[in-house]
Amino acid sequence: MVQLAQKGRGLQVVYFKELAIAPAVVQHGSIVDEKSLVEAIRTLVKMRSGKFRLGSQSVIASLPTIQSFYHLLQLDADDSSELPVVLARELSYHIPYEMNTMHFDWDIVQQDEVTLTIAVIAVPRTVVDNYTAVLENAGLKLLALEPEAVTVARLLPGDSVGHDVHLVIFTSDDSVVVFVLQDGVIRFVHQRTFAEIQKLSNGINSLVVETVRYVHENLKLPLIQKIFVAKNITDLHIDETFAGVKIELLNPLQRIRSSSPQELSQLTSDYVLPIGLALREYAFI
Repeated sequence: MVQLAQKGRGLQVVYFKELAIAPAVVQHGSIVDEKSLVEAIRTLVKMRSGKFRLGSQSVIASLPTIQSFYHLLQLDADDSSELPVVLARELSYHIPYEMNTMHFDWDIVQQDEVTLTIAVIAVPRTVVDNYTAVLENAGLKLLALEPEAVTVARLLPGDSVGHDVHLVIFTSDDSVVVFVLQDGVIRFVHQRTFAEIQKLSNGINSLVVETVRYVHENLKLPLIQKIFVAKNITDLHIDETFAGVKIELLNPLQRIRSSSPQELSQLTSDYVLPIGLALREYAFI
């Protein structure tokens, strides 16, 4: 859990704390033991970070990629007046569940007089309802739930949102997630469990090659210019280069411009998602 505050023209970490939970509490992104998770969150909220306590009961949380479906859809601009109906119909062609069992939300990321490009996230109602109930039962006010890839994309350097194509790799629960970003828009999200990756001929490198091939052959995107890797997966033996593509460690603190060095030294790469969530409120600073 991370809380940021604006200090002058920069941001400062005013609270950060983590609490380990038993693996059986949350499995494959699904909450199995709601009571234990509520108790853990209540305990976490009461803990001090140095001399500070958590200064707000409002929270933004991430939705697990393994339980989410992300799609980038292109529609006729004439469909804009009936988006919920049109999107539900289009999603039904891509998702192996009945749409009345899903929550979905969308964002128009590009548009012109002819075409709408819309990013859509769909999650089973049971998953959304369980996460919402746990947070509210823990005494927190839920402001938003967002997909993990959106959270991590917020951490990328400002010069990475141009027309160049970038690939980002991070861990989520028991999985590795890969997504592709161009023009500030997530074009593709791919997820594999650690168990599945171990079966690949070259581990995570095979996953990267698989994703790059799909992006070039199916999405017809330009060559990938850079690969960003979250620090907490550097032990997965990713090759140093892929056909000359530069690999850069993702720094979750690069947008924290005003904080105590002592504080920052304690923040590990495990805070990639919490820091990305905390930055949502300060997107335009």
